[in-house]
Amino acid sequence: MAEAIAAVGVLAAVVQLSSSAHKLAVALYDFARDAGAAAAEVEVFANQVESFSGTIQAAQGVLYSHFAQNRKSPIVQFLQTRNVYSNLDTEATMVRRRLVRIRDQVTDMAGRSILWNSIKWTFKKSSITVLSPQMESVKASLILLMVTAQLEAINLSHSRDDEIMRDTIRSLRRAIRHNLRTLKRLHQQLSLAPTIDGAEPRESVLLRDALVDLAWGLYEHGVAPGGHRTSSPASDGTLEQQGPPPSRPEGPQPSQNTNTARRSSAPPRSIPPPPDTAHHNASRPLSSSPPASTSSAPSKPPLDAVQVQVVIKPHQQARTLRYRETEFDESISGYAGSPRWSHGRGVPPRHTTALLVRTLDGNIISQRKARELDLDIEPLEPNDWAVFDFGTGKLEQSVGKAVLEWHLRLVLSENDPGSRPLTVTCYVCENSTVDLVVGKPFVEAVAGQKGIRTWSICKGAA
Repeated sequence: MAEAIAAVGVLAAVVQLSSSAHKLAVALYDFARDAGAAAAEVEVFANQVESFSGTIQAAQGVLYSHFAQNRKSPIVQFLQTRNVYSNLDTEATMVRRRLVRIRDQVTDMAGRSILWNSIKWTFKKSSITVLSPQMESVKASLILLMVTAQLEAINLSHSRDDEIMRDTIRSLRRAIRHNLRTLKRLHQQLSLAPTIDGAEPRESVLLRDALVDLAWGLYEHGVAPGGHRTSSPASDGTLEQQGPPPSRPEGPQPSQNTNTARRSSAPPRSIPPPPDTAHHNASRPLSSSPPASTSSAPSKPPLDAVQVQVVIKPHQQARTLRYRETEFDESISGYAGSPRWSHGRGVPPRHTTALLVRTLDGNIISQRKARELDLDIEPLEPNDWAVFDFGTGKLEQSVGKAVLEWHLRLVLSENDPGSRPLTVTCYVCENSTVDLVVGKPFVEAVAGQKGIRTWSICKGAA
């Protein structure tokens, strides 16, 4: 159970990191419009940041699905034993804070003079783009985790002897080696180039070292280090013929007093070449024995509502927000935006129409809508979890909370009660079709807002 809770916490940090990267990309695109000769260079870095945001968001979705459905798999247990969750959370949080600082720096650089903006970018671009290796390191780590999770999922399936599955296994193994090389190159860049905070944090080194062990365990044996298998590497046909394991990155190594079983103490060797040659043994499954977690249960039960709630919150029931697209009472129009705008920062609120469901015990906003409104997505508190029932037969977990300010109109006057914003806290979902749905908390807040007599509430669809 602890493994699942730790995984959810780390993936929430990844969601925040993706959101911060997207906001930095937006700030860079805005700056590029008035950057003159430097516009092309600014947009290149903005594209890199936006690609980073989308990639880690996709990896987060794949990893959450795998962790939720395979809570006792060897990979999940390995990640917990080697503190991968904690180290990844530390690195993601570190990069997110740097992204926020860089975004503020880019925002402060913007001025009315195109020539002056171009000159400022020339002198400050080195301090802005210095974060590239750190971003790529987090992205490569998440991609490597995603690939190993996909390989384990195939090993757990009953169709791994299919020709398509054999091709998929070969492709995933090549991807593992490719990402191991990428991590090694990034480590070399980080060790040679100065970083914002000085020396590379030990958490990053420990994370990369654990991922190398995990990836090679999946590549060589089909299971995570310490997992059960009945066949030796030599019995897996071409695995031994293809070459020795990849070398570990240079630098400090983690302590050896760990409970996780280590692989052979042979000296590091070169990464094996891609298994492109056809061989009848290459199509064998990487592991001929099922993981220990499935030995007592031949078939895994479906991930129903009770299981989802247990994964999210073992001691208390998670809040379930039930909403159907056809079930809403009214719609309400106004201006929604980030609370930062009230303090003179961020983008102005945008005209927004929200669906109103008076029986809904909470407010819901999609991750896409939160980004559109420039909202900060914060992690959920341990005693405040929520799942969504959208009528699809599968519960979806909230990926965080976002606070927005709702304005009836944008005429700011202390004497006009209608201009006072309403603070609305929403649970964030990944379902992009939901947009913004407000419920009882919003209605109660409106009722308690003295001086506001008219609201733009209308019956029917938005």
